[in-house]
Amino acid sequence: MPKNKSKGARSATPPLDAIRSSSASVTRYRAADPLPPPGTELDERRFCGIPYVDCYHYFDSAYFLSKTLLGAEDQWWLQDHCEDFDILWDGQLFFDERRKRWREIRVYPPYRFRIEVHFPDDEAREFLVHLALNGDRKLVAAHPARDFTFDHRHSAKGDMLEFVNKHWTQSHQPKGRASARFDNGALDNGGGSTGRRGRGHYFTHYASEHCRIDGIVECFHIEGRYQGKQALTKIGINSAFDLLNFDHLRYWQKVDRVSLKEIDVQRLGQYHSNRLRGSRERPSDRHRRIGSVLIRKYGLDKFGNICVQQFIQRYGRGPFLRNVLERECFDQKIQTSGIDIKKDDEP
Repeated sequence: MPKNKSKGARSATPPLDAIRSSSASVTRYRAADPLPPPGTELDERRFCGIPYVDCYHYFDSAYFLSKTLLGAEDQWWLQDHCEDFDILWDGQLFFDERRKRWREIRVYPPYRFRIEVHFPDDEAREFLVHLALNGDRKLVAAHPARDFTFDHRHSAKGDMLEFVNKHWTQSHQPKGRASARFDNGALDNGGGSTGRRGRGHYFTHYASEHCRIDGIVECFHIEGRYQGKQALTKIGINSAFDLLNFDHLRYWQKVDRVSLKEIDVQRLGQYHSNRLRGSRERPSDRHRRIGSVLIRKYGLDKFGNICVQQFIQRYGRGPFLRNVLERECFDQKIQTSGIDIKKDDEP
């Protein structure tokens, strides 16, 4: 049985697998104590041209199936070492806030319970791995996450949210699975996802919560949600033991290369025109105008903003898509060349 540890002691030390970039000496507001370790000097940290102060990587959540119910003492201990902990059983009813209806928990035999842990610390993950080694429990879902925090005086949180809303994509999304967007009443306080699914994976992001590692209010959060053995295996999680040595930095580098896409407007117009006419025209200003019209027609989300994921699902993929990271560094203000529609591009 794990040794008891108070909640205050747990929150004072961030998880060891939270990869910390820096903690700059800038004015920032925290949602709660205690404070993180002393900071270092601010340096030029940028993500696709967007300045940030700190970047953390960690597991937001993990789900396990269990054949037996955990003892009361083990449950109490896990509650003390996780931000949130819950056990659901087969046949339990719960109210789905998103769908506004009651739903039934389904846990298939030989398992009877679903254990959900949110923001587990190092000791909690080690304990859960130990429980899964005897075969009575297995890992079925994991959510690797990343938090960017910003200087309150010159916060780029809104820029980060706008950038991800516009450029973040996910492959093999059916046309009927629209990307979700919400704004929470403010431009820099919304979020979205690439489309929820019960099995497989999708991405969700938001800028409406404080950082779970150091409590900074100016925070942008993004996470990948992987459900099922096949989805977990694709990111290198073959068993619960891999939660202890998961390479978060390598995971996010790979995800960024695959997911961050932009549209070459002129190349889009050229591709569309040549496909319709069966020709091989050279790029021209006319193609740029055609591409601008196509983006307005197929690429606007419900808020009227350009969304590459939306465009792909409505129009399709092609040689006009390119990786954002392959471009040269952005200027201080985010410039989305190839996606922003200027007056000169209008037909």
